[in-house]
Amino acid sequence: MSDPDLPFRSNAHPFETHLDGESRKAFAEALDRGSSDWIPVFFQQEDQKIPMLLRAKENRAAGSLLLTLADPFLLVRNIEVQDEECDYLRMIHTLYDDTWWSWDPGAESFRVDAAASSHLPSGFYPEAEMKALVSSHLPQEEGEKLLSFFRGLSKTPAADEIRFQDTSGNRFLLSAVPGIGRSGTECLAGCLHRFRERGKEAPSGPGFALDPLTGVLTRTGIEQAACERIRSGIRITLIILDIDFFKTINDRYGHQKGDEVLRCTAECIRKAVGDTGQVGRLGGDEFLIVLDALSDEDGIRGVLRGVRNSVGARYPDTGMGGNPVVTVSMGGARFPDHAADFSSLFNLADACLYRAKEKGRNRYILYTPEKHGTPEAFIATVLRKQQNATDRPGTNPAEVLVSMAYEVRYGTKPELLPLLQRYVRAMGIPCAAILSGSPAAVVSQEGEGASLPAESLEEAVALLGPLLQEETKDPLVINRMDEGPSGRTLLALGFGSILLYRIGESTGAGAWLLFYTTGAFHQWNRLRFPAHRLFADLLSSYDLARE
Repeated sequence: MSDPDLPFRSNAHPFETHLDGESRKAFAEALDRGSSDWIPVFFQQEDQKIPMLLRAKENRAAGSLLLTLADPFLLVRNIEVQDEECDYLRMIHTLYDDTWWSWDPGAESFRVDAAASSHLPSGFYPEAEMKALVSSHLPQEEGEKLLSFFRGLSKTPAADEIRFQDTSGNRFLLSAVPGIGRSGTECLAGCLHRFRERGKEAPSGPGFALDPLTGVLTRTGIEQAACERIRSGIRITLIILDIDFFKTINDRYGHQKGDEVLRCTAECIRKAVGDTGQVGRLGGDEFLIVLDALSDEDGIRGVLRGVRNSVGARYPDTGMGGNPVVTVSMGGARFPDHAADFSSLFNLADACLYRAKEKGRNRYILYTPEKHGTPEAFIATVLRKQQNATDRPGTNPAEVLVSMAYEVRYGTKPELLPLLQRYVRAMGIPCAAILSGSPAAVVSQEGEGASLPAESLEEAVALLGPLLQEETKDPLVINRMDEGPSGRTLLALGFGSILLYRIGESTGAGAWLLFYTTGAFHQWNRLRFPAHRLFADLLSSYDLARE
């Protein structure tokens, strides 16, 4: 209250006489409630009204009232300045590939401010989750060394540092200094720095962000890299890549061969992309490429041709049948030319991927407004084609469901897997599984898309199953992981979206029908929910515990 221009400096009148009528009423009500919340008020100064924020705190011991005023315009400016500083720090993180952290034992949480390449998105993490997540990327000996380091600091906070190495050979320096945390207790803060040796090629991908099977970025890492560049206004091209008929490769040659194909495909993509961008695995047989060093279309197409030709050369069509023939389909779009945010850009690239598959696979399609029309119209056209593809004569979902019901109730009861296969194909479900028991175990699974391992499906049902009440037949719907409970865990397991039904009560310990996607999120068609419910009820005719 030291500003001489403010009218309430005068002691000639009570403070509230300087408020306008509505503000005086709001101030009086706040005092009556004993509220210490900020309230918006107007100060009357001659013929002007000055907007301010006012907070009153009563000091009963001293018998006084502490009034605090804040200028909302200065607060807005402070927020803008802080945003600018955050952007500046984010660029420094990216430049040095560093992750800054703080640990407040009083608040029992870690705060992380991460570079785009880090496996840890910026935010707050519970202590146990943070330690488990970091240790999971380290050899056992290194993980124990790191945990011992933190245990020692928690007893005697002091400046210290430790060097360690992850499972991919990346070397790190973790530094720590003591300070005072948000809870008012002693805390630790520091930097996680990744070393890059001069004259040597850095390990592929950033530390802690590598997919263990393919060696490229995890989904979290590659999506965060794309989002960071978009927020910084960097021009990028987003490419979604899918291995053609990958399920057939797994079914015919086995999952070990499928894993080999995934590793070789990732290597081909990484070499073709080189230093023009980054590569990550969305899940299953889907990869995401972020090109940030190319802006001309010819250069972008050259990279994509290199990816396609390299994969084809590794698994050529020899006509001998001894090895799988591997091809890939790709779809892409550019920021900011075609979309203003990551979600819109991803959907547009995904639509181009569908168009590439529709035209025969083993090709790439880049979105071109002159050829494809507006992004909204192009995506809508692709979605209609996807829906119509499952509604053509002979595979009408309603007819298929009626036929199934008749066979199960009155005819020769089909085996469970063929029944699930028919329903999935008729409805255009990407992936599906039936689980039963306590704990839930996979009974059967099917899907034209990339499927997840049984362990991931069982963990998802263990997490979500209790959320489904036995007395309701409504499904649990998660269209994207940031909408659902425990989204971070499900995302780490590889799920893009989930639709979960409880199967009838006759199954004893419980059973579930799980529809899901990997990689990109999926908007589940609510018009199909009644049909899915009927199919789940149909499954209760089977003794799932014995299947």
